[in-house]
Amino acid sequence: MADWREVFSLLQNAHDHKLATHLGISIWGNGRELFSRSLGSARPDTIYDLASLTKPLACGLLALELGSADKINWQVTLEQIWGDTLPSDKKPLTIRQILTHSAGFAAHHKFYTVLAKSPFPARKGLLKAMILNDPLEYGPSEKSVYSDLGYMLLGLLLEDLTANPLNRAVADLYQSKGIKAPFYLPFDQVSPEIFAQTAPSGELETGGPALAQVHDGNAHALGGVAGHAGLFGSLEQVAGPLLALSSSLEGRGPWPQGLTQELLAQDTATPGSTRTMGFDTPSGETSAAGRAPQGVVGHLGFTGTSFWWQPEKASGIILLTNRLETGTDIETMRSFRHELHTRAWQDLDRMGKL
Repeated sequence: MADWREVFSLLQNAHDHKLATHLGISIWGNGRELFSRSLGSARPDTIYDLASLTKPLACGLLALELGSADKINWQVTLEQIWGDTLPSDKKPLTIRQILTHSAGFAAHHKFYTVLAKSPFPARKGLLKAMILNDPLEYGPSEKSVYSDLGYMLLGLLLEDLTANPLNRAVADLYQSKGIKAPFYLPFDQVSPEIFAQTAPSGELETGGPALAQVHDGNAHALGGVAGHAGLFGSLEQVAGPLLALSSSLEGRGPWPQGLTQELLAQDTATPGSTRTMGFDTPSGETSAAGRAPQGVVGHLGFTGTSFWWQPEKASGIILLTNRLETGTDIETMRSFRHELHTRAWQDLDRMGKL
């Protein structure tokens, strides 16, 4: 049996060297939490800015839900949804291609510098127009390039398909399934209790302290709710959707087994892709996922958050930190993640949980 001593030592060392002021880890094996610790100023219920974990846990699973309800086919094109007035290069793009980062969109633009000058009610329409009119950088399914733009657009599309703001659509999804899950924090809905529970995340991209407000500038300009960033959550809340995916793969969860398998399958239609619909897979020996076993999916968040999960075994590692509060650079964070995850996978393997 693992005593997790080395995992804890790595966490403690990271805290001592000021990698973050708040650190939390939760390790699962066969559907049971085997180890959990919160260090520094963190508590087990501390809420973190999850950054890009929003992509799988909001857009990815909302797309799964809509597919399960026969409200969308992942092969549907933007033209079929939004009509023939779209720029010609955007018409044939599919929801699947956007989910797998293979649609051709640029990685990132600082749209918030333009959005901030516009009245708030006009910003979503302006963002949609800017993304649709931004030329694709490569042809659909030619390659996979991680793109915030694609998921910003996907968030707007999902709002149209659900006839709901994205924060409400995601909340309704998880509440209807009885899943404890991450949530959006629109600026006008931050209670004193949530504010007190939330780890700070340094300085906002748009300026000022990131206190219970999304760090990402583009999501911030939309009031904290976007397809690429904006979710907040605790260790337990990140675990909820992952456990639901695992139970669905076993045929006893909230989503159909076949569609869940399809969502989590690696994109083989795109050369060199490591992506599934919404999720990433470990890439090579130096991956931030560590020396992960086969079948693992996950995602990283810019703020210092991550999860890596083996859905068929309901085993994995959730690591939440607020690295931006101490200014820890990405390379230091990557090295820490790699070492910590490698150690945790070894312990899980020794216990027969993989």
